[in-house]
Amino acid sequence: MRIFFRLSSVFQITALAVLFLVVFWSQTGYNHFFKDRRLHYPAQVFLAPATLVESSSFGFRNFLADVFWIQSVQYLIIEGLLKNSFMFQYLDIVTTLDPRFEYPYLFANLILPRKGSIDEARFLTDRGIEAIPSSWQIPFYLGVQYKVFSKDYEQALKYMNIAASKPGKPDYVDSLIASYTLRSGDQTSARELFDAIYKTTTNEFIKQSAKAWIQEIDHIGLIQSLVFGYKRLYGVYPQTIDDLITRKLIGKIPDDIKSFRFIINQETGMLIIE
Repeated sequence: MRIFFRLSSVFQITALAVLFLVVFWSQTGYNHFFKDRRLHYPAQVFLAPATLVESSSFGFRNFLADVFWIQSVQYLIIEGLLKNSFMFQYLDIVTTLDPRFEYPYLFANLILPRKGSIDEARFLTDRGIEAIPSSWQIPFYLGVQYKVFSKDYEQALKYMNIAASKPGKPDYVDSLIASYTLRSGDQTSARELFDAIYKTTTNEFIKQSAKAWIQEIDHIGLIQSLVFGYKRLYGVYPQTIDDLITRKLIGKIPDDIKSFRFIINQETGMLIIE
């Protein structure tokens, strides 16, 4: 039994050494390739799949996760934001080896959508939500990315609502949910959410922000009613909200919603907020 244990230990150490050599070779290879920062093409770095690295970890999962995490940060600086980079694969390896390591999930949500990989960020986020069910930040970060990079308010709200259900989440998560609900076109629900925030929050800044949002939603509702009124008068919807001023249906657009970019759906007359 002891002989078997010793042989097994020797095999593990040898295999781990080989794995480290592969990691070192990959790191050295692309570091040398990018020594001249003027090069325009990414190095073809070999990176083993997460499943292979996991099966070869031999009880050193957390240690290897740290190694690949450090390497992923270095890799980001060199070529991590390039279209065909291995950024996702690095983070996949790290979170496969140590699923409860929170930072790589947050890192993925900040980096991957910027290179057009929001679906990969979503894949890792879903893994993180399952592995660290108490984290509000993991779903929150992805919700923000869906809003910023895709203008996909349905998915943004999905992940924001997950974040809102977690313990310790800050009050502003509820405010963002209300804001995204408004931008998705559901003004009634957005107003109800902001009204609930205004009545329940103990944070004075959040309270006043909610109050301002309620006023803005009411002004948006006014503009919406004028768009419908324009159709009744002229038989067509206005091309822009400035037409409401030209036709003297309103003197000016309320100051608090001037920063919004409104598009009028020419089939339904509904306001779309961008």
